[in-house]
This record gives sequence, C-alpha cells and structure tokens, in this order.
Amino acid sequence: QVFEEAAWLPQIPPPWLVMAVAGSGRATVDCVIPAHEKDRETLAHAVASIRSCCPEVRRVIVLSRESELAEEAGAEWFDEALEVWPFRRADCEDCGCPTGWLLQQLLKLYAPL
Repeated sequence: QVFEEAAWLPQIPPPWLVMAVAGSGRATVDCVIPAHEKDRETLAHAVASIRSCCPEVRRVIVLSRESELAEEAGAEWFDEALEVWPFRRADCEDCGCPTGWLLQQLLKLYAPL
C-alpha cells in the first residue's frame, strides 16, 4: 500500500543486497554504506571491520556526495547525486521523518550493484 501511494517508486523495487555464488560455492555479499561528511572519522574503521570480520563481502561501496570519503576509507565510491536513482532528496522532504534518514534507506534499497 505504501508503494501505491508513492508514484515515483517502481512497482517492484530492486534488492538492496546482492547475493552471488562464487566459484567455491560460497555466497558472497556486496556491502553498501551511505555516508556523509560527519561519518569521515568512523567510515574507514567500519570498512576495515567489514573486510576483517566478513570474508564473504566481495565489494564495499560507499554512497556519498564526495568521492574522498570512499577513497580515504579504502572502498569503492558511487555518487548519490547521479540520475540513476528514481528519487531525489527533495522527494524525501515533508514525509514526517528526517529527510536524510529516508534518503539513506532509499539509497540502500536501490543500490545498483
């Protein structure tokens, strides 16, 4: 019902987590992290922790406005402002919840992996 009310959402949303079977038969996972400038101090630690604790993670992708955040953290970067998203930050305003929080949820849901 929520999807019916939001005309800008496609009928069937793509998965936010992509699973693939590696040659060894072991599942691998791509990890998506939305990030903001305020996350600069902890992002590299989070990426390092994911890489050391989760061997099934194939790629760590940071979604942000600035590529430097991902580069400093040792992760791949994907621009959150690209036209690939079926929504804009402005679409998340006046929804009754923090705009940035809703944008993060949509970015993770629609992450193009």
